[in-house]
Amino acid sequence: MISTNVFFSMLLIFRLPRVHWPVLIAGASGSKSSLHVDSHFLPFYLTVMSGVKHFRVIALDDWRGTLTPDLYDHSGVVVAPIDAYDDDVVEQEFLSRGAHVYHVTLQVGDTIYIPTGALHGAINLDADDISLSYSANFLDQEHAEQIKHEWCQQRPPDQTSAICHKLLGSNLSKKGALFKHVTQKLKRFSKKASSSSTVSLTNRVNQYAYWPWVLSHSGYCKKNAIDTCPGTVERCEQYHREL
Repeated sequence: MISTNVFFSMLLIFRLPRVHWPVLIAGASGSKSSLHVDSHFLPFYLTVMSGVKHFRVIALDDWRGTLTPDLYDHSGVVVAPIDAYDDDVVEQEFLSRGAHVYHVTLQVGDTIYIPTGALHGAINLDADDISLSYSANFLDQEHAEQIKHEWCQQRPPDQTSAICHKLLGSNLSKKGALFKHVTQKLKRFSKKASSSSTVSLTNRVNQYAYWPWVLSHSGYCKKNAIDTCPGTVERCEQYHREL
């Protein structure tokens, strides 16, 4: 069973057609991806299951304002391939143009969120372990307007996708409008499940038991049992008492 961060667990219900998320990503030490944007500028999250990953990220407005048209076109297509993990190259090609490059190293149990349309890529660093992560793009009410404006309205009419057709045809200012048909189905399912022996909707979502999975990793509690992570100490102690 694949676990997911509780913040993103409900988003798994709102899958897009013919897309099976989350996906499992595996890579040997030294393997990497070039900086890229995801389809439709969709945001995504990634959680590390084993190994170590180093991410580099450039925000949408930032790369559009500094790296186009020399290195990327307006849609994020690579014009000139750059090694984004060579600091000298980053200095010469990105920083000298005024781009701000964010970077972070993820350990087991860490989750990263990449916002709409951000350039991003990662390199696997752990020499003794294959990097395993699970990740998913998602579309929710909070990001819908931005994706509609930054991606769908920038495309020629003959290149409109199913996602854009949905966004362009919805009144996104109305709360819940984007997933109205989905929430109606979920309410019907929840009502039916509560009156039978079938597992409830809440329990179906909670089967993605993120916290027990994270707390089972040695080192997580030691790493995060600090004042800046309120509640972590209590969660760790409770988990280990229940073992």
